[in-house]
Amino acid sequence: MIYLISYDLHRMKNYPVLHDTIKKLGNCVRPLESFWLVDTSLTLLQLNDIILKAVDSDDCYYIVPIKETGVGRLLPDAPWAWINAKFNKFPLSNQSLRPPFGKS
Repeated sequence: MIYLISYDLHRMKNYPVLHDTIKKLGNCVRPLESFWLVDTSLTLLQLNDIILKAVDSDDCYYIVPIKETGVGRLLPDAPWAWINAKFNKFPLSNQSLRPPFGKS
């Protein structure tokens, strides 16, 4: 199952601990700063228990299973090959999703 994990770290902002924890969950990529896609056999509740131990009491996170790719503007070095392979969809890229510069 592929899960989306998103988070906001507040006071302590211990990113290395959280990032290392997420990397150990399974095959994963980070297409945005606080947004990971993780392919794992763990359940949603198991993921919650693991992430909960890696964040502080004032931090927020959200984990949701996803079954298909979305659209948007990702980081320039977004892992499109990983995303396209996992979701087995037509090839997407940042260029096809990004409006021309100077236009919104």
